[in-house]
Amino acid sequence: MMNNLETPLATVDLARSVGMSRKQLELLFKQHFSVVPSRFYTRLRLDHAKTLLRLTGKSVVQIGLSCGFSSGPQFSAAYRIQFGIGPREERSLHGRPRQLKNASPASFPT
Repeated sequence: MMNNLETPLATVDLARSVGMSRKQLELLFKQHFSVVPSRFYTRLRLDHAKTLLRLTGKSVVQIGLSCGFSSGPQFSAAYRIQFGIGPREERSLHGRPRQLKNASPASFPT
């Protein structure tokens, strides 16, 4: 999932990549994480977006797209549902972000 934040994989493709059916994967996720894989994946992408908002100077739209959301409004709505505030509000709460050189998704904590 972390390797595919910008272009999220469908649950069936995730299941296939680990050698099980979609249903088996969903059951395991519900058992261990209390959510289905798609919800877990969305949370992972939003947590990564939060880190980027706090640590980079990328625009909100750039961050949303780099975390697999198809538009700024879709990203903002998902972010607000998950965290109770919009991405712009998140950024303003944490001051002016600094631009990181050579930043990649793998270099940020989740």
